[in-house]
Amino acid sequence: MRAATECVPPLTTSPTPDILLRVGHTGLARLKSALSGQPGTPVAWRNSVAVVAGMVVAGGSGLVVDQYVGGRTFAVSLIVGMFLGLVAVAGPFFMALRLIVGIGVLLTGAVGLAVVALDHAWLAVLGIVILVFVGTVWTAIPLVGGPLGSFPTLVYVMVLAQGQTLTGGGVAGRVMLGSVVGVVGGLVVLVAFSGWDPRKATRGLVAGSWGSGATGQQQGAALQVLRLDSAPRSYVSLVRAAVIARIARNRLESDSATSTYQHGTAAQETIAATVLPRGAMVPRPVPTSVDDARHEMQAASTSAPDRAVVYAWERWQASLGYASAILTGRTVPRADTITGGTLAAEMVRSVLHPESASFRYGVQRAVALGIATFVMLSTDLPEFYWVLLTIFAVMQTNAVATQARAVQYAVGTWIGALAAVALSLVLPSVVLGVLAVALLAAGFAWMVRNYLIMCVAIAAAVALLVGSPDGQYLQWAGLRALDCTVGALTAVAVSAFILRVRPHPELHVEQARDALLTTLARLRAGLADEHVDMAPVLASQASLQRALSNLRSDIQLTRDSDWATEQLAQLTDVNDRVIALGSVVVERAGSRSAEDRRSDEVLVSKGLEDAERRVRAIPVAAASPT
Repeated sequence: MRAATECVPPLTTSPTPDILLRVGHTGLARLKSALSGQPGTPVAWRNSVAVVAGMVVAGGSGLVVDQYVGGRTFAVSLIVGMFLGLVAVAGPFFMALRLIVGIGVLLTGAVGLAVVALDHAWLAVLGIVILVFVGTVWTAIPLVGGPLGSFPTLVYVMVLAQGQTLTGGGVAGRVMLGSVVGVVGGLVVLVAFSGWDPRKATRGLVAGSWGSGATGQQQGAALQVLRLDSAPRSYVSLVRAAVIARIARNRLESDSATSTYQHGTAAQETIAATVLPRGAMVPRPVPTSVDDARHEMQAASTSAPDRAVVYAWERWQASLGYASAILTGRTVPRADTITGGTLAAEMVRSVLHPESASFRYGVQRAVALGIATFVMLSTDLPEFYWVLLTIFAVMQTNAVATQARAVQYAVGTWIGALAAVALSLVLPSVVLGVLAVALLAAGFAWMVRNYLIMCVAIAAAVALLVGSPDGQYLQWAGLRALDCTVGALTAVAVSAFILRVRPHPELHVEQARDALLTTLARLRAGLADEHVDMAPVLASQASLQRALSNLRSDIQLTRDSDWATEQLAQLTDVNDRVIALGSVVVERAGSRSAEDRRSDEVLVSKGLEDAERRVRAIPVAAASPT
């Protein structure tokens, strides 16, 4: 099978990306923006190493397997291993492990469906429509949704595209075998990159939450990742204790010059340093300086001027004691009320609404790829699958972003294809093969930093790899560049005319504010209860996520997006703080005594009041020009 590596979105693609493409509305400004990169973003050389490692391990294993089964395994294993190499470095170890296994299961199903659908064009079209829409909806889940939704669809398209060349003659099982070999290769890369320390990343999240400079936003984000990672209960409980410590510490900022306050701050850093080292989290010895700081805090509480300050000192020292008890194994925390599955389900539910930009995006991609699949199976156009893969890579959540990505993709492909042809005229084939692998690695390294550079590098690499068996570099470079241009134009047309997303930033800011205020009201009501009903809280969070996703799309569509960008930053910051506070409200129901619950109520209520003030201070309309 000919290698068909395409420019794919970053693995973190979701309705909540950290980096947004800013696009102007004049032709020149749009072109300039489309061709620019993200200068502040580092080059991800770790990605390129992981890609090459996945290709070498999985592709090499595929070559060995081919010696026994008669071919067809190598190409599939190479492509699967390449993509799963990226997955291996995309998140915490156990999250990536479950993700790779899940992708493996989905890949097997996608290959099987494609093999069956080869003789039924309507089934092939139906399959791509379902895979694309479901995969797009899954991108609502940070870190894991993008790969789960993308990679099975890519393999499905490749199998359909190769047709009888790939699956004829009873070799469909070998294609699935290639997927299995690729998955095994991805697992090998995952273990190698973990450094045999699978919880390093998650320990880093916990330690960062205990640092004296930790923010509510940081702690809330850490809780979401830990839940999606299905981290042990001790990790989540330690972050919750860190939330209480932060709230109490902030309440005592007026005493920041006292030795007790400084010792308490140092004790937090000690907890963070205790968490970080390699090995199992529990049990671990905690330095006696933490207990010394707690004794000082307890003494300070007896001379505090009012009850609120007493509670602050008591809960600060109690949070340090709770963390020490967890780390030393003296306390086994309760199981988390909100599981990773529950969180993921609510994130997906947030986009299953016609008003959601992500929902419309899923419909657009499904329509575009469904039409392209029908054309591919109904005609004999050469290498038409590049059109499908281009549509898959180019389409974004709105027409403006799609246009920008299409410009980058088309320009990058033509430059890369022409460069490959020029290089083929002066360099021997052996050198071209090595250069192709190097270009492929460099392309993935620049995936986030500059999409144009990525497309140039990968287009050149693909042209060299595809043309190398028969030396027809010009032919294959030309076909690929032409098909990619057709795919880019198709993506632009569909995004512009089918369920086009229109900007409503002020409406979406108001919806996000209302959802946040509803969440805060429900958390406040739960403060006095022994049990917190999470269903309505999660429902308001789903509404919030949908509004934030739409607001991100608005930023790309609006001529003057500075106001919307500022409101998005504020709303996201407050939401992460609310997530952290909400986790304490949920755990509070199992507190050890009525006095503990009362003290938490006082402190958390202060945090909720501060969050509400922040939300109400966010304007729902842009200021009129004077």
